[in-house]
Amino acid sequence: LRGARMLDPSSLTGKYLINLDSEEEGILTAGCAGAVRVFCENPLSAGTAKGCAGIVKISGLQGGHSGVDIDKNRLNAVKTLGELLDTLNEIADIQIACVHGGERLNVIPQNAEAVICFEPTMWNLLCDTVQAFSARLQKETAEPDACATLEKTQLPPSCLDKTGTTDLIFTLMQAPCGVCAMNPHIPGLVQTSLNLASADLENNILKTAFMIRSNTDSGKQVLVRQITLLMEHLGGDIRLEDDYPAWEYYPKSDLRDKMIRAYQDLYGQEPVVCTIHAGLECGILSEKLPNTDMISFGPNLEHVHTPEERMDVESAKRCWEYLLHVLELLK
Repeated sequence: LRGARMLDPSSLTGKYLINLDSEEEGILTAGCAGAVRVFCENPLSAGTAKGCAGIVKISGLQGGHSGVDIDKNRLNAVKTLGELLDTLNEIADIQIACVHGGERLNVIPQNAEAVICFEPTMWNLLCDTVQAFSARLQKETAEPDACATLEKTQLPPSCLDKTGTTDLIFTLMQAPCGVCAMNPHIPGLVQTSLNLASADLENNILKTAFMIRSNTDSGKQVLVRQITLLMEHLGGDIRLEDDYPAWEYYPKSDLRDKMIRAYQDLYGQEPVVCTIHAGLECGILSEKLPNTDMISFGPNLEHVHTPEERMDVESAKRCWEYLLHVLELLK
């Protein structure tokens, strides 16, 4: 994506662009989501830690990619932790000393934890509530290994006061997360989504990070505005990074028609044409080259972006032959 951003399009005059950056043979990608990374900081009021302390943990969630897995009804550990903290705060008047959850912006958080302070007499009630919450997760969600636990820990020197604790819980509970809109024209395609990727309480400042994806620029901007209003209400700040546009699907495409014909010529069947709810360089290139007809395809790849990444050599040979045939039709 950085290379695409640095591209100078002034010397490019072609009307077609074929992007060799798809991971499954026989699929023509004709659109992708744009994205923006959102970083928030919210100062919270602090007090003195009293009573005793415990570590509340959410663990065992499936997680997944914040784009292609966002529609699989997988729990977000940070959001789930917020729900559990709200439940505990209702019965025991807790104070929060520490929060940590999530690591990477493009990953649905699998684990999250918080240190809470409370009166010692509330220990048994808190333990029973956490156990009941854990049982509900396993019963009512698609997360068979989901687990909520509470363990005693050393009392920290400080924690949030009642107002700060309420504001933190409010932020996690109200932060948008998950699928926000489905594509009205392509069945099953997520159009706009948001991943609450991480939350950390450091020096009484709650730091949260979001990855917004949308196959329309307007959908992305609506979510940016929603987070901005939430932070303004709480007195926090917001910062945007790596904003790149969507590659929107166009109903008419001469290049797509020719590539479908070429596939039929070689294999006697039509390829699958789709758009994806993830980022491709074509999102940036389509903004730089607005009148260029684009398609992305490629050979079968496995375990992409990991040390186990593999490419099917025979699939690559077929894709090369297919590309040559497409180029013949474009003459």
